[in-house]
Amino acid sequence: MERHRRHGHFPRWGVEEGEVDRMAEGVIDLFIAGIAKPTRGT
Repeated sequence: MERHRRHGHFPRWGVEEGEVDRMAEGVIDLFIAGIAKPTRGT
């Protein structure tokens, strides 16, 4: 994500500078929730 910030991708995607950190936290939270879900049979 830092690479995207450095290369200026977020403004092109409609994410304002003040929203980047909040959005990054949301992405990390979503990733952690996804890998933390137990699978069937384990």
